[in-house]
Amino acid sequence: MNHQFRSGLLLILSAATGYAFLPSLVRAIYERSDLQPTDIAVWRFAIATPLIWLALAWRRRGQPVDLGIARWRPLSLGLLYAASVLVAFIGLETIPASIYIVLFYTYPTMVALLSALLGVRLSGWAWLAVGLTLLGVLLTVPNFFGEARSLDAGGIVLALLNAASVALYYLLSERLLRRVRDLTLSAAWLITGCGLTIFALLPFQGLRGPQDTTTWLLLALLASLCTAYPMFALNAAIQRIGSSLASLFSTVEPVLGIVLAALLLAERVTLQQWLGAALIVTAVALLALVSRSQTNPAEL
Repeated sequence: MNHQFRSGLLLILSAATGYAFLPSLVRAIYERSDLQPTDIAVWRFAIATPLIWLALAWRRRGQPVDLGIARWRPLSLGLLYAASVLVAFIGLETIPASIYIVLFYTYPTMVALLSALLGVRLSGWAWLAVGLTLLGVLLTVPNFFGEARSLDAGGIVLALLNAASVALYYLLSERLLRRVRDLTLSAAWLITGCGLTIFALLPFQGLRGPQDTTTWLLLALLASLCTAYPMFALNAAIQRIGSSLASLFSTVEPVLGIVLAALLLAERVTLQQWLGAALIVTAVALLALVSRSQTNPAEL
């Protein structure tokens, strides 16, 4: 294992860990404060935006940063990303983080299905992944099997809507950013576009501030550990080991997210739901492997 591969692996695993903390941190903020989804989103990007630009400046120290490189594309994608963020924060108000994580990680399968609708031919392995995902969702949502414990239907819909919006984001970013070589600069513009979109809601929604130090700390962790750092680390990892391997190793993220929700929030995950999560993670890994091994761009 050479140094470049080892550093890329560490970067992608640390990025996945950062993203995995997000649902638990958002749930913790709700439990400690009266902040609303828009409030959390505003504070998240108010802190994360300067952090990602500082990280970019540090990485480019001694080199000029061209602020005009294809900025409109990631800025426009920021609008869709902002909508996805708000949907996620609203959904996390209503259902446990562990369940939300499992439902959210159906998005790779949605990417495959949307690609099929756009004319990309899916392989048999990809269709198997679709089937595993559907079965995993059925096992994860206990209402389908008549269990006494019920989940908020709106939260379930929001989790799946969040997955669909991220799938759409992936498809659009693949096309809009295809010729953009500097992924870190694009990430900085993306976060900026997302922040500007959410800040535009302030005249209509107002803004609440945290009332205690712990909530400030949670927001700082949300902005740094779960936003600026993983986006920076992900792009650095892709440059070292490639997008296919990066996506494959990223499949640890939902597992980490569920474990963190159980440890930090004391959320109970049933054996049936663990099985559903395992099926969805298997489907995500399978799609990553298919993407890595495909040689024909018209097939997935």
